Amino acid sequence: MLIHAYTPQWQMNFERLKQVLQIPFAGLPVVIEHVGSTAVPGLAAKPIIDIDIVYSAEISFEEIKNRLVQLGYYHNGDQGITGREAFRRSPDTAAP
Repeated sequence: MLIHAYTPQWQMNFERLKQVLQIPFAGLPVVIEHVGSTAVPGLAAKPIIDIDIVYSAEISFEEIKNRLVQLGYYHNGDQGITGREAFRRSPDTAAP
């Protein structure tokens, strides 16, 4: 995938994704953050929106995982970084 010039569309895409992600986590103490190069205004980047879902220890990882799976995401492991859990949207899942 090629590097693209920065576009404010990336922030708008994140905001749409965040709205969708907030639905299954309503009422739970989670924070949804835009991270990575597309979150930096003016920075050229691969056009992939990276998101962190930060949750408290009172919520189990399995609960987070199950809610993301219901939205069409699949668990992609820790990708070699202990303590990180990555998810990707299934190819057949419509983008918000």
